[in-house]
Amino acid sequence: MFRAVYAYVLLARICECSSILVAHCVYPNLNIFVRERTMKLLLAMLLLATLTSLYSAGADELPTMVISASRTPQPADQIAGSIDIINAENIANQQTNFISDVLVNAPGLGLSHNGGPGKLTQLRIRGAESNHTQVVIDGIEANDIAQGYEFDFAHLSSCGIERIEIMRGPQSSLWGSDALSGVVSVESKRGQGPFSIESNISLGSYQTRQNCTGIRAENQQHAIALFGSYYDTQGTNISRLGSEKDAYNNKSISLRYDFEPSDNFSMKFTTRHNDITSDTDDFAHNPDWSQSLVDANRENQITQNYARLSANLNSFSGLINHQLGFAMTDTNNKIYDEGSKISSNLGEKMKLNYQASLFVDTDITEHVLTFAHEREYDDYKQRGTDFTYGNPNQDQEVQTISYIAEYRLGLFDHLFLTGGLRKDDNDDFNNSNSHRFSAMYTPNQSRTRFHIVHSTGVKNPTFIERFGFFSDTSQFIGNPDLQPERSQSWELGLHHQLTPKLNLSGVYFNAKLKNEINGYVASDEPGVYTANNLDGNSHRKGVELSINAQPFERLNINANYSHIDSKQPSSGETRELRVPKNTANLVADFVVIPEKTHFNLKLNYVGEQIDNDFGVSPSERRTLDDYLLISLAASYKIHRNLSIEGRIENLLDENYEDVIGYVTQGRRGFVGINFIH
Repeated sequence: MFRAVYAYVLLARICECSSILVAHCVYPNLNIFVRERTMKLLLAMLLLATLTSLYSAGADELPTMVISASRTPQPADQIAGSIDIINAENIANQQTNFISDVLVNAPGLGLSHNGGPGKLTQLRIRGAESNHTQVVIDGIEANDIAQGYEFDFAHLSSCGIERIEIMRGPQSSLWGSDALSGVVSVESKRGQGPFSIESNISLGSYQTRQNCTGIRAENQQHAIALFGSYYDTQGTNISRLGSEKDAYNNKSISLRYDFEPSDNFSMKFTTRHNDITSDTDDFAHNPDWSQSLVDANRENQITQNYARLSANLNSFSGLINHQLGFAMTDTNNKIYDEGSKISSNLGEKMKLNYQASLFVDTDITEHVLTFAHEREYDDYKQRGTDFTYGNPNQDQEVQTISYIAEYRLGLFDHLFLTGGLRKDDNDDFNNSNSHRFSAMYTPNQSRTRFHIVHSTGVKNPTFIERFGFFSDTSQFIGNPDLQPERSQSWELGLHHQLTPKLNLSGVYFNAKLKNEINGYVASDEPGVYTANNLDGNSHRKGVELSINAQPFERLNINANYSHIDSKQPSSGETRELRVPKNTANLVADFVVIPEKTHFNLKLNYVGEQIDNDFGVSPSERRTLDDYLLISLAASYKIHRNLSIEGRIENLLDENYEDVIGYVTQGRRGFVGINFIH
């Protein structure tokens, strides 16, 4: 009875919110009112979820193994650190076409978009820079050397993705230079048999068309999965000026092949190809060297290729494990103006790694000792046609040799300790060392978990920061004397399972960054910039709070709130750009008719943030308003293998900018069909 009363009240509040949203469609000026009521609704839902969950039964188990938190797979309930896991079901429920649309729901993460679909999308973890996050796709380090060693999340399709792991906090001891603030690890779907096919087709606003089709098969020794996706949209104008629409087209194909001839030996091959075309605009320079984004007939053509071959061998009855892998990342970014190519940037990374792990278990202890060796070769090429400020054509390369050691110790199934060390021998910089030490304690079989982590990270300067970038619109003089950025971080965390259907967690983190690179330092020549290391330390600290609740059997709620204080050194310290202090997210999944009808509701609140306005000279720091995005998705199964789907994004038609001068899209709707056999 108690549960029924609260369930009724909860549904009444949801209906109230729905009526408010309908009213907004008639009265657009209700944005502020709706935002306030929606935030109150979010808090009310969390409170009701907490109360009703106290009387719930059942279990909501954590995923069994995590692959990105250690050099070897590790049980999720033994990890000391902040990790979020997104699976294929989460992606399907939200009907997202790109990974960025589900990443935005995680705590401590900030996404900024330079306009609509296909435009630069940067991810910042805990207030750090976008190139401080290492992105790993099927074990391949996918950060783009040719684009400042950062990963553009605008183009990574969700088609064929099985799982995403998000590790927050420095992970350089595991993953090297680009993992100064965290790691996003993406895993493709594995073949399943004997044979299956799945396809999703949708149409929507702005003449958007999307298709994802895959086939999967598996027998005793072989498993194969092949997926292809297509996304095309007319888009909207990303500039405040003019009316030209900026279109986007993305074609991708991925293959995963697993070969397991015995219990002790396995091989895996994965590859992915993306072919991307994205219209963009250009900057107009005023006489005082201020600039604004205006319509232009510009086009970015991007090809991305990723591949990895790995082998895994267990010897001495599983006592020792050997892993050998070779991976390659190849990207080519071309810019066309009025149909003529004006510049291109090419990046290639090749990586060879070997590691050996020793597993020893006793009645009361578990030991895992790992040693690894890596060799990485990075190659960067730039080609251009404008020689006004120097020769744009350049070839650069660097080699890094790394040695890694990690030790994991489990005691009495209550205490889990991890220590990791890494030494990087780089051609162009002094040797760098990084470490990560962590401890997790659980007194009650993982229902309550305390963790503490201390870690360091390093980020080497990029080729562009060191050697410059020259085009007809951007003149950036490199600084070959730049020093690597270095970070020290610690965090405290608590996870508690209040009931089998109510999980709460909280994390406090504090990080200090030395030698932060400022890539927008004005030179003596008007309109020309360079990069310098900042004096002093940058500071990032904050709190991340999360809740997972199942108030009743058909409703599941995930919500989080993050407060991040990120400052760079200056007179009095100033806020880092494009880092909102406050963010909050809620994802609710509601099953109306079991195995028939599903609803998904998303609320993403982004607090005010700071950005540079280059439309005036000298540029000024301005505040971007906060905003609330609401999305609703629904599906209905009309046949055992066939469903119809629909979703509305930006339901309130919020007018907002993540980057000054770049206009994002308003309300948009999509309908589609999903076939699985």
